[in-house]
Amino acid sequence: MGTDNIPQSHVSFLERTIELLIVDGVSVECSAYYDFLKSYKLYNVTRVSTAQEASALIMSKKRFHVCLTDLEICDINGDEYYLLKQFSSRLPFIIMTDKDSLKLGFEIRKLGAFEAIKKPVNLQNIELIRLINDAVLQGIFKYIIAGNFKRVIIDAVNVFIETKPKNLRRWTEIIGIDERYFRRVWTECFGIPPRTVFMAYDVFLEAFVRYNIKYCKKFKLPESPVMFQLANGKSKNKHIQSVFKRHKKEMDSMLWGS
Repeated sequence: MGTDNIPQSHVSFLERTIELLIVDGVSVECSAYYDFLKSYKLYNVTRVSTAQEASALIMSKKRFHVCLTDLEICDINGDEYYLLKQFSSRLPFIIMTDKDSLKLGFEIRKLGAFEAIKKPVNLQNIELIRLINDAVLQGIFKYIIAGNFKRVIIDAVNVFIETKPKNLRRWTEIIGIDERYFRRVWTECFGIPPRTVFMAYDVFLEAFVRYNIKYCKKFKLPESPVMFQLANGKSKNKHIQSVFKRHKKEMDSMLWGS
């Protein structure tokens, strides 16, 4: 079975729903990032060249899932860490830098960066896509708890990010909370039961596998046998699109902030 025949109609509704923000003052590099990343059909890519532009966009009503930024951007107060300091609690940052030091890596992670990558960035690289997709998943969950003052929700999301529990019972066991109480609190906060988190997480993982294969084929990159096996395997998420539609308002709010 070739990659062209891999069924993905049930995840194609996610195309262009993941919002990436690229911040780079070098127009040639910024254009290259934009062109390559927009070829990955799950991404909708926005590019700017200054921290001021990026700050305005992040504070606007538009929701971004990940920001890739050059460390040399320092047009606000001469501070190259400005965006990271101000917004790392709202979305994951992947820092691109030509500097190479353990001290720098420690510094940016202390400020909340998801990861740092060395410039020049190899864009035709599935590892970069995987890194962005990992950041997307974390960003979705970080957004859920941003501004949420219920301790149980914050603890639950942090536990989910760290342990990826297999089911709701295991999730509540790790948190140390009554399952019935947790279902009630989560549903009161988001209007949908907590089991939808597992469904959303699984469907994003499946979409990433399937679109990773398309990306590898487009740029003639080697495909992981495990990745190919997963894509050809029986999907657990054939009805996910109907679930998203049935709870559209609540799912949009939880996953995309709209």
